[in-house]
Amino acid sequence: MTYLLPLFAAPAIMSLLDPATLIDFLYLSQSVRVGLWVMCLAVLLLVWLSLVALIATVFLHTLPTNPRRPERETSSVSSREIASDLGRNEEDQRSPHPEGPCLEPGGLESSRPCAYMSFLPDTNCSPVSFVPARRTLPPIVDSNVLLDLLVSQYLCSEGDKRKVSAASGKWELGFASLKGNVRTENQDYCIGYTYGDYQIVIVADGLGGLTYGREASFIASWVATLSAIGTLSVLSQNYIFNPERVAAEAVRAASLSLAAEGDKMNVFTEGLRTTLIVVVTSPFIIGYSYIGDGGGCVVRRFGDTIHFLVPQKAYKGIPNILAASLGPSIQGAPVTGSIVRAPGDLIVIGTDGVFDRLEDRIDSFPEGTDRFLAELRKATIDHRGDFQAVVNRVLREMADFRDASGYVCDDNLTLAMLGDGKGPVASKSESELHEADSSS
Repeated sequence: MTYLLPLFAAPAIMSLLDPATLIDFLYLSQSVRVGLWVMCLAVLLLVWLSLVALIATVFLHTLPTNPRRPERETSSVSSREIASDLGRNEEDQRSPHPEGPCLEPGGLESSRPCAYMSFLPDTNCSPVSFVPARRTLPPIVDSNVLLDLLVSQYLCSEGDKRKVSAASGKWELGFASLKGNVRTENQDYCIGYTYGDYQIVIVADGLGGLTYGREASFIASWVATLSAIGTLSVLSQNYIFNPERVAAEAVRAASLSLAAEGDKMNVFTEGLRTTLIVVVTSPFIIGYSYIGDGGGCVVRRFGDTIHFLVPQKAYKGIPNILAASLGPSIQGAPVTGSIVRAPGDLIVIGTDGVFDRLEDRIDSFPEGTDRFLAELRKATIDHRGDFQAVVNRVLREMADFRDASGYVCDDNLTLAMLGDGKGPVASKSESELHEADSSS
């Protein structure tokens, strides 16, 4: 309608210019003349605005169109859709973008724009992460040799190889996983390492009641480890990032890879399922992302405790049925968060084989867990910060503990401990006990 205003306004303007109209206008009262002038000015303003709108519309229609490409949805994607996306052939994986390929978490080249944080490989070598469609999984190995295999065969950058290390000093890192005395195989995986100033611990527990539990935990821990290293290798050179986001991307990469493997194995719902805990720490932040159950705690230097992992159980009192896990199709949703890291913090992570056996009653949490953490803290003081010795001793004692009905811990056992190199503040009784043990 605004385009038609000039047509209606033209007769009114022309009538004002007629001589007879001007003579009549002079004999009108002053108030009437002012009113007519205001009306004329209003009509002229409307005409001017209409012309501006018309010119702007014509100009905008002449511009080239560039519709926005839709971002990838990640909330409810079937395993076949994810697997087909991950399983593109070699030709499909060549990116048409001249600036280079965008890598999805897990290292897969994508022809889509980068709609989320990803990392780029070194210019003269393959991506530092696991690529499901282009590289087969390595043979399943135990946790204690998994990191060595990764560094020796799957990292092409010498800088990355030098930064990745499982060795640590006092009050820094210790982790172990035991089969236990009841289960026939160990379906837990635990990888702990440092990358420069950052510490990473990844714990996976395959669902033992379903098929391919060990394969699932292996794939999840392998891919999550590669994703974290690949992200750290690039982003740590450019800006300070949030460890929480790195942990979340590692869980997402593991989920995508399990979907691809499930499609290859024709496993779509039951089987090939695992829990996953990823903890990434900087000197000042503890970032975590997990799905499933297990335990995750931060013991402050003076003994206060934060329980950041809440097990995702389907029913209270039934520990073996989960409400969330990774697999060919994800069930539930991961939980992600961060905690400010204080000097002397002790971070403890483990599977349900450890944490589900700590409470005397179903409703007593966290009484038993807090007692366990207090004993663990005291053990680190007794061993002068040798976390690895403490973890080995605790897991062996738990695996061998028996009552009248047999072994109490009937599952695989995995435990990891992280610190910043500063020990906890010992109480007076702990210091006196430690001095007595030293003198004897």
